[in-house]
Amino acid sequence: MASSVGSRPLVLVRSFLYFVVWVFSLVIFAVIAAKLYRSVFGIKVCLLNNPETSTSFCQWGIAAGVIGFVAYLLLDIAVLVSLFASSLANGLKYVELIMNAFFIAWYVAFAVVMSIGVSRFKSLTNGGSSSYVNTPAALSWISFVFIVVAEILVAIDFGKPVSMEDDTEPQTESASA
Repeated sequence: MASSVGSRPLVLVRSFLYFVVWVFSLVIFAVIAAKLYRSVFGIKVCLLNNPETSTSFCQWGIAAGVIGFVAYLLLDIAVLVSLFASSLANGLKYVELIMNAFFIAWYVAFAVVMSIGVSRFKSLTNGGSSSYVNTPAALSWISFVFIVVAEILVAIDFGKPVSMEDDTEPQTESASA
């Protein structure tokens, strides 16, 4: 196998975290596209903005959801394939470190922006809110935490050597008489 017995659970946990971030990215995109970004008389309106401002909250939310969806789908597939292909294991760890570092910054910025959008929406509706307004902000914060945990797990797994299948077999010495 490509990964040592000790790191296989770490790889599976990272794969699970990537899958959850992938699902959350899909939900963020779907909620924003279906509920928050509407067309009123042919004009695009984002419910998180003031009527005088642009629709950038919703546009960035859709971009964050789509980019996270595609990136973590591909990363999760690559991580699962690396369990069986030893040539991918070491190089993939570098990709994971770089990609997770980017998405840590991406999701924390997105979470802050969405939280501002939620507070702006609450001020426009006199304190009222609904689940589809809170969902993208909450899922972006959770995705941020999961990506940080995955980054820590990659860093822990990074120092471990990758072993080949024949390294796990016991070594026998031939006795000469």
